[in-house]
Amino acid sequence: MEIDFKEALKAKNQSVVSVLRMLRASTMNKSIELMKKEEGLNEEETIAIIRSEVKKLKDAITDYEKGGRSDLSEQAQSEIEIMRKYLPPEMSEDEIRVAVARIVAENPGGEIGNTMGEVMKELKGKADGTDVRRIVQEELVK
Repeated sequence: MEIDFKEALKAKNQSVVSVLRMLRASTMNKSIELMKKEEGLNEEETIAIIRSEVKKLKDAITDYEKGGRSDLSEQAQSEIEIMRKYLPPEMSEDEIRVAVARIVAENPGGEIGNTMGEVMKELKGKADGTDVRRIVQEELVK
């Protein structure tokens, strides 16, 4: 991320600089919060921060679209695309369905909360929680 930040600064790519500057600030704040300022955050913690920022932007996009602000929605979407470069690829819907079906079969009669907890524990960082919730609800209705 640091190399990309320096390259974006040199190229005067303001949108990338802005997003990476925000991510740098978020990771610095988290490292201070966790008292890891000297050693820094590990990869899993950094990925969690980026995912959190992506989720915030997705929520903002929904609000922007409700408010008829397509310009802000497009800007937020482009920021998400910049951040996705630093995230591992997410599981496909079929892969999520397989994992959810297996966990539901292992825990018959489970409630959505318990099932979601088990699924998210296994798929942590590999799948979007919104997609997982939808698939879990579909599985439990069967």
